[in-house]
Order: sequence, then structure tokens, then C-alpha cells
Amino acid sequence: MYTAATKYVLGVRLALDGLVVDPSIPKAWDGFEVRREWRGAVYEIEVRNPDHVSKGVVSVTVDGVDHPADRPVPVQPEGAEVKVVVTLG
Repeated sequence: MYTAATKYVLGVRLALDGLVVDPSIPKAWDGFEVRREWRGAVYEIEVRNPDHVSKGVVSVTVDGVDHPADRPVPVQPEGAEVKVVVTLG
């Protein structure tokens, strides 16, 4: 159940070249926040859903810097803490 919820509803899953955030959530959700530790780094992930859609990432920022919405968040150095903001639309 945990795996289904985190990987397929919240959409936070690991890839070879980084961390994928591709949620599939109920339209009624305004968004959510999740903390993910991976390879010694901490990812504070905030998903925003201003248009109340179920899926469709339109923008991603990593520590305030735009990141391609169709690319995984790169692996961060051990000990790093990064803020990832994903907007659906």
C-alpha cells in the first residue's frame, strides 16, 4: 500500500538519473508536501495543484531555479537539503 501511494499517487519514485515527481492525485486536492531522503540527500517536495487537475506537471523548480518538467530532479550531493516545487496544470 505504501509503495502504491508514494510511487503512483504521490508520484515520487526513483530513476537511474534522478528523482521523478509525477503525481496522479484527486482533482479536489490543492496539493501536498512530502519529504524524501535518497542517497544521503533530503528532498522537501511541494506539489501545487492550482487548477485542480489529476495529473500533468507544468513546472518544476529546484531550490528556486527552473528545471525541465519532463526531466528527473538530479541526484544531489550527500548532506544536501533541496526544495522541489512541482506545479500541476
